[in-house]
Amino acid sequence: KPLINWTIEAAKRSKYLESIIVSSDCDEILALAEHQNVTPLKRPDKFADDASSMISVIGHLLSSLDSLSYVLVLLQPTSPLRTHVHIDECIDTYINTKAESTFSVCAKDSEVLKYFTVEDSRLNPISNPQYPFARRQDLPIVVKPNGAIYVIKSDTFLTYNSLLTRNTTPYFMLEKESIDIDTIEDFRLAEDIIENRLN
Repeated sequence: KPLINWTIEAAKRSKYLESIIVSSDCDEILALAEHQNVTPLKRPDKFADDASSMISVIGHLLSSLDSLSYVLVLLQPTSPLRTHVHIDECIDTYINTKAESTFSVCAKDSEVLKYFTVEDSRLNPISNPQYPFARRQDLPIVVKPNGAIYVIKSDTFLTYNSLLTRNTTPYFMLEKESIDIDTIEDFRLAEDIIENRLN
């Protein structure tokens, strides 16, 4: 099954999503989207190279819409373990917390707050200078965006030009659900987890 199909199928099963748009510069992916009865959007080359940001891709999408009153739900195809349940729960979190944006995260070890960067042969705490010397149990919760789900209103996105706002709330996913395929090792791990689910 093509990787993007996992995301299209999850989106189709969501109780909230009314329209699904696949943005790509690849004709094969756009044809696949059309075959799946979702809307293909041809992405210009300037938004499809290695230096392109997701922010610019969303901006291109918004320029193609007839209104800026939508709630956008960004689902990247590199997160095949994200299901329709996760999508709906993340949107529920966005609604119930009255956030400006919500995105999926997984919990990480707070020990990272004890780390330093080295610049000009000097140590600099990566965050609060008290954290490197604090007890681990006194450190705040640390999370990492897992790239699976982002929810934001289109006009809010344009105000901030970002998915992160002054009022962004987290939707927690488990580590094993949070694989974001970047490498062949990530791909194989996701494949193993999916095979175990299906057996």
